[in-house]
Amino acid sequence: MIELADSSADFIHWWDDDDLYLPWHLEDCLKHVGKNVAWKPTSSWVSERNVKFSLKHNRFEGSWLFESEYLRSAPLDTHPDYTDHPVILQAKEAGLLAETELGGRTSYIYRWDTGTEHLSGYGRGDENIQRRNLEAWRCGSDDIRHDGRLVPADMTMRWHQYLAGIKDKVTPDDWEANRSALAAMLDQLEAPGVP
Repeated sequence: MIELADSSADFIHWWDDDDLYLPWHLEDCLKHVGKNVAWKPTSSWVSERNVKFSLKHNRFEGSWLFESEYLRSAPLDTHPDYTDHPVILQAKEAGLLAETELGGRTSYIYRWDTGTEHLSGYGRGDENIQRRNLEAWRCGSDDIRHDGRLVPADMTMRWHQYLAGIKDKVTPDDWEANRSALAAMLDQLEAPGVP
């Protein structure tokens, strides 16, 4: 992900392809990171079959934002048994991670249940096998146009599932704030001239 990021960016965030990020997630990241090298929400939603949602405290690697230079300089050989980038454990162990409890307004939902597999799961085997697996995935996906460009996803259904699933788990004020923010995003997407 570091190689794919804009080299002039101050921060880097990577995305899990089966997690759901609410439209204000990046705003949360930038608002709360401050002078720290990394930030994450203290708790995030866990989705079970897109109908049952619960707030959990966990590492939730897909919710983290990193200061670019710290991430680029992080050694890769410090936690050989850890399957994600070792900078996650390095920042936590060094006390350089900021966390904010956002409660019912948290913007990260773990395991958005669509029945799909992580794209990274196609990386097993040698490079030629991986390339064939990725090509097979792309051919079966309606998320990629024939010219290779990603098609913007319509998240309307997922957002409605989320709102229904959290209604009895948050305060009425938090629920209304979430509903209003998502409604504003839908209005913006439906505005004339928006692709």
